[in-house]
Parts: sequence; C-alpha cells; structure tokens
Amino acid sequence: MRHSIVVPTYRRPDRLRELLRAVCALEYPRHDFEVIVVDDGNCERTAAAVAEEGAPVGARYVACPQRGGPARARNLGASLASGEYLAFLDDDAVPFSDWLARFDAAIATATGQTVAFGGRTINAESNTLFGIASQNVVDFLYAWYNRDASDAGFFATNNLLCGRVAFLFIGGFDESFRSAAAEDRDFCDRWREHGRRLVFVPDAVVRHHQRSTFAAFFKQHAVYGRGAVDLHLARDRRGVERPHLEPARFYSSLLLFPVASAHGWRLAMLLLLGPVTQLAYAWGFFTERWRRRHQRPDPLTHPVLGPSPAEGRPAERGDDGARDRRDAAP
Repeated sequence: MRHSIVVPTYRRPDRLRELLRAVCALEYPRHDFEVIVVDDGNCERTAAAVAEEGAPVGARYVACPQRGGPARARNLGASLASGEYLAFLDDDAVPFSDWLARFDAAIATATGQTVAFGGRTINAESNTLFGIASQNVVDFLYAWYNRDASDAGFFATNNLLCGRVAFLFIGGFDESFRSAAAEDRDFCDRWREHGRRLVFVPDAVVRHHQRSTFAAFFKQHAVYGRGAVDLHLARDRRGVERPHLEPARFYSSLLLFPVASAHGWRLAMLLLLGPVTQLAYAWGFFTERWRRRHQRPDPLTHPVLGPSPAEGRPAERGDDGARDRRDAAP
C-alpha cells in the first residue's frame, strides 16, 4: 500500500460526504491507497456517510472509544494504517482530483521518510467575507513561514503528507491538544526538531470550507488562541523555548494583506476583519491562560498513539455495516 488517507471527523456528515466523493474521484490507482475515517463523535450519520460515499474505495470507519480531539483521532487512524505514507485531510477539506498524484511527484524528488509535505489550501467559501478573511490569514502565514518551499516552517493538518515510519517515530500528534488548534504547529515543530524537513507542494490543492458567520469566525480564531496555550505547555514539556512575538512587520503585513487582492467596500471590510482575527486570538489565549493559571506541564515527553488499554479497542465498521474489534497499537 502506497498511501493511507486519514480523516478525523466530528459530527459533520454532510461535509464528510463531499470529501469522500472527491476522494473516490482521485486520479490515482485505487489499489494503491486506502481511506480511514476516524469518528471522534461516534455518530450514526457519520458511519452511514462512510458506508455509502466511501464504498467505491472501501473506506474504513473507525469510532473512537471516547471523544479525544482531532490529534488523537489522527493518531488512531495512523496506528491502523498500512500505507508507506500517511495523507491527512480534515472533514471540511475537499481535494482536487490530482491531489495525491501531486504529492507522489514531490516524493520522487525528495528523500522519502525524512520529509513531510504540505499542500496548498484554497477557500471554498469565496462568497462570504468571513471565509475570505480567514483564508487571508492562512495565505499570509504560508507566505511568511514557507518562503523557502524546500525548507518550510509550517503546514496545517488539513493538507499534509508524511512517511508513516517517521510519523510513528516522533510520536505522531500530541494528544494533549484537545481542540483543532496548534496541534499542527506543534507537529511541524517536533518534525523539524528531529532534523527532518518540510516541503511545500503548491500543486497539491484542497478546497477548505471556512466559517461563514461572524460568531463562527470569531470562535474559530479564539480557539486558535487557546491552542497557543497548549503549544506553550508542550514546549515546556520538551524543554524548548516558547515562541516569541513576531516582529512588528509581521503584524502590519498581516493586517494589510487584503490590499493585494481586494478593492472598494470589500477591501474596507476585510481591513476591519483583520484586527478582529487578532483580537479573537488574544481573547482566546489570555482567557485560556487564566483558566489554566495553576496548571503545570505534564512531565510526559511523548504523546501516546491510540487509546490506552483501559479504554478498550476501537469499533470498526466495514462496508456491510458490521462491527468488529481491532487492536489500535501501532
């Protein structure tokens, strides 16, 4: 098996159906990839979506014993994977038909297990200002941290591929990150700390459904701020210096980023929403830090892949809907 596509999901069966239809349409030999959907919500509608839309590629449905967040769900999927490479997608991301083939082409020019690859994410909600504003933040961060595509600094987990052996060696995703925030930055940090490279593959494209209302938009960026607290604690556990504030040029460039692609009233609104993302981030960070003001970093230095023995084994459902039991140990 060449690739294992791992998709964590939580109560978004309609979005998941769209993703699975796109995966089934990939221009890639079907005998050379598998699809593992890990349900962090143990939802019957999610199981039905996998059975119906994922049938053409034999997608596997795995239910988490209890909700643990996307980092833990990805680790569980990775522990059950048989592919040489792990390709991670989020349940609200839709890959282009040549997505996996583009990653394969990048692998051919790199050094295999020592490299992780990140693709490009484009906005699927181009008609909403909130979706555009969120995508602007993503685009700016990729431009800032990945100026050298062959030695990049950060990728989001909605479009990421790496060698399975190397992934397991560094411990996968840190399961202390319970929200969909900063676990990707932590993974990229640890990958690079192990002397490995990140390579940007702009031709490996997915469409991402951004938040389309102000409340969801603000909450999303506040969650990112809360995730930064987890990132600080994770670095404390490893004895690594905490991240510093970026130079003033970073923030001014971020806030002015819409100028290059918008004009008129739309530009004015996007220039207003830029500071809102940073206010929401700061709100999430400081409220979470206050909530955890007495918390000390966990002495564990390595995340644990899969559930602990006390939590049992994951339930898995095949195409016929029958459940069996499998060991989740890597």
